[in-house]
Amino acid sequence: MAWPRTTVYVFPGSQYSAKVLAALDARGIPHGVVFAALAPSKRVLPSGGRMVPEAVVGDAVVPDSDAILHWFDDKYGTDFFPATPDIADLAERASCGVVAGAVLYYNWVFQPSYARTMRAAGLRALPAWICLFRGHIVDSWAADARKSFRAKARTQLGVELDDEAAVRAALAAELGAMQACLADGADYLRGAARPSAADFSLYAMLERLVGDVGDVRLPCALPELVADTPDLARLWAWHATMRERHPIRFKGKRPPKAT
Repeated sequence: MAWPRTTVYVFPGSQYSAKVLAALDARGIPHGVVFAALAPSKRVLPSGGRMVPEAVVGDAVVPDSDAILHWFDDKYGTDFFPATPDIADLAERASCGVVAGAVLYYNWVFQPSYARTMRAAGLRALPAWICLFRGHIVDSWAADARKSFRAKARTQLGVELDDEAAVRAALAAELGAMQACLADGADYLRGAARPSAADFSLYAMLERLVGDVGDVRLPCALPELVADTPDLARLWAWHATMRERHPIRFKGKRPPKAT
């Protein structure tokens, strides 16, 4: 198949960007990657917007992770959203519901896990010549994002964020519901023949909790979660299969040249 020239604008390690990149790779769709500036004032996207991922596919500009996958379904029959019941709803639930809220909470809000994830990544990104007040610099840079993500996490989780045990319980319950969508012996959610948007949505979210987001090697927020939830063994086996079959690759993808 002759695929259109495709470039995806991303943040390295973004769960929504990872979802799109893993999905395109899984279907063998060639694409380049452009790393967008993290600072909104310096971010330039083809749409003029501020949110990633955003794809330029041929002459079309397509913002939003689900919209990108829908675009390929509509134009090329890629079957990211198959006729299997509730795949679209399940994809949205994974991307916008309790699991997404937990990703924000444990990466940005809850101090112990923020220190091992986003703060650690920020410290790693600072130039070596900055020797003093490195933690203060990162915390200052992250302050506005942490405030914004706290509000969003509260909405998505539906529990009080000052009660970490309640957040953990809500996450465990939601992961149990996701596991219930995996039939015994099934490789993918809802028994789909190949991974759907729902699989890639949940996979990318779990990478921010217990993985490393592929070649970005971003520290995970809850490294203990797998061992602490043996009742979710089928879900963790599915996650391991996704990592093996569909590794997330941000790097080494030069944008295609215009012809």
